[in-house]
Amino acid sequence: MKITTFSIRIFIPILAVLFVLSFAYDIFMYYSEINITPLHYTSEAMMILFAILYYRLLSVEFDFQNKTIQENLRIFVYLLGILYLAVIICKILLNPSFSPESFPRLAQSLGSVIYANIISLIAIIFMTPLIIVFKNLVYYKRTIRTIFFMRAFLISSVACIIATVLTGAELNLNFSGLGIYNNILLLFVLFCILMLSLRNSWITYLSRKEKVLYFIISVFLIWAVIYLFEFAFEFAVPAHSLAIGAFANIAWIFLVSYMIFSCLYLLLHLPTARVFDRKMREVASLHDLSRAISAEFNFNKLIKLITEMTTKVIGSESTWLELYENGSKRLFIASSHNLSPDEITAFQKSGRQDLSEQILLSKKPIMLNEIPKNHPYFYIKNWKTDIGSIIGVPLISGNGKSLGILFATKRHSYGFDPDDQAMLEAYANQAVIGLDNAALLKQSLERERLEEELRIAREVQKRLLPQKTPTFENIWVESLTLTAYEVGGDYYDFITLPNDHIGIIIGDVSGKGTSAAFYMAEAKGVVQSLSRTFYKPRELLIRINEILYESLERKMFISMLMASMDCKNRILRFARAGHCPLLHYDSTRQTVRLLQPEGIGVGLEKGKIFQNTLVEETIKCSPGDIFVFYTDGLSEARNQMGDEFGDEQLCTIIQNNAKKPVSEIKKTILDAILSFLDGQNLADDLTLVLVKT
Repeated sequence: MKITTFSIRIFIPILAVLFVLSFAYDIFMYYSEINITPLHYTSEAMMILFAILYYRLLSVEFDFQNKTIQENLRIFVYLLGILYLAVIICKILLNPSFSPESFPRLAQSLGSVIYANIISLIAIIFMTPLIIVFKNLVYYKRTIRTIFFMRAFLISSVACIIATVLTGAELNLNFSGLGIYNNILLLFVLFCILMLSLRNSWITYLSRKEKVLYFIISVFLIWAVIYLFEFAFEFAVPAHSLAIGAFANIAWIFLVSYMIFSCLYLLLHLPTARVFDRKMREVASLHDLSRAISAEFNFNKLIKLITEMTTKVIGSESTWLELYENGSKRLFIASSHNLSPDEITAFQKSGRQDLSEQILLSKKPIMLNEIPKNHPYFYIKNWKTDIGSIIGVPLISGNGKSLGILFATKRHSYGFDPDDQAMLEAYANQAVIGLDNAALLKQSLERERLEEELRIAREVQKRLLPQKTPTFENIWVESLTLTAYEVGGDYYDFITLPNDHIGIIIGDVSGKGTSAAFYMAEAKGVVQSLSRTFYKPRELLIRINEILYESLERKMFISMLMASMDCKNRILRFARAGHCPLLHYDSTRQTVRLLQPEGIGVGLEKGKIFQNTLVEETIKCSPGDIFVFYTDGLSEARNQMGDEFGDEQLCTIIQNNAKKPVSEIKKTILDAILSFLDGQNLADDLTLVLVKT
């Protein structure tokens, strides 16, 4: 929470002057009993200006927007508690009394005048940040519709407040007399509040423990919020300012409505809270496997590790790994969990491997959630009677060779879902790398093993990258990857996001060799897992860093650049975690610039510094704009003279060829790099992704 001295010097004196002038007007009114309409409206205008300036001060100087869900909820509880305490102290000290006949109520003593002014100040000071906190919760995973209703709520609220000042009528849904004007506006405000109260996406991403805790707390908070208006604001605030009275009333209604709906949402999500926790455990297990595989080269220990951790990943009752026997096409159970010796022996009998052969022939996973008696693979239940559902995932090496199959089963039908299959596929990709390298260590001498390891790792690395460039509406994409002699850690991928959005991610693991390739594969698994839940570039990079920090060696890190493109509206959002700049060609201005917002590499810091430094930027694109994602293998490519290719040369190429199709631009860049190298080998992998709108 950072406050600059300049802001204090500007805002605080202005706020103090506005409040003192309004307070002086109330004192004058109390003693003179003269109602001067221009002065009354001036006082109201000063309080409205006070509220606007205070809101501006909070928005600029207090980092509410980037706080976590848990931090926002704690702020809400603290503010509500302090508000109640302040009101109680004022009531005890000033003992206020107001006339019961009129609206607004008239202060019957000087202490009541002072009390009304102080409570109005408290209403602004505390209700404004409470609204901001709830706005942050409403905006979690926001859509265009959410933004529309929030803006409609703010505009209609301002209109309702102004109408209340002009008519002098109470906000009580009474449509008689002048009250018809501000109360009609209040109806629209209430409709917007109802629509915003339905926006509770943040609840989905709480853990089960947090959902239970927040539900219990919310039951008590609902009572506190409902009682708040009558206890603190109902009589005192309108006695000082009709505008602030209307603001407090509307803010209170918003808090009550959102609290009630949040409590109901928490209650409805409690039965499914275990599912979200399970998915997070699955992701953590995937990273545990990646870390274990990178350090384990004993074949027998490795296959046992794979089956044991598969059980942990998706909660299967039995798991086994089928591999080819040496020099034959016969499958055998190399490792298993919860299979009896008789079941392993019976597996070798003829007619027991039809499902395995089908998986290896298609090289695609098969998920059977029900196996009735007339099913072609019913023999599985004869072999192991307690199988209700089964998943089989092929293990395909980087050169396309089938290594075997990883099976997982559950006792009941429909025990697996598509997420389980996707997780097991990502898990199998990690297992393939370990099996390939374990086999190499067992079959070759150190020099031969190292050469083969580099070749296989490079092939696996290529397989983990997109095999073809996807096609999207309103944008054209081309990609290029050139590998150096050694295995590297370059990575890029395309992610399909909801609402006609696509994600583009590019990364580069520090260092070279197989360790970089392993971490690159791990990063891909993490991105694939988390991108189903987190869609914003900054948020996704933060989650990736939280997970990879625990598995990366301290000397290692991964630079990443994540972008999401709204294909329909041509809006690009991106965040950069220590990666090369994003090159942007602006077709309107016909200029090229390198965008380099703040951000440190993934794995350098556990979370707080990484989150505070990471910045997300938004760019509104025009037809013909070009974005270039690249790794330092391009900008730092050196020729025989030791000169670097450089960012400037890339910018010049884009500037001179911007009118061409993106495929021709890619060819021009490739020709320029090869001409620059003049036969010199690359020292690092080179990756390039071109996007043209």
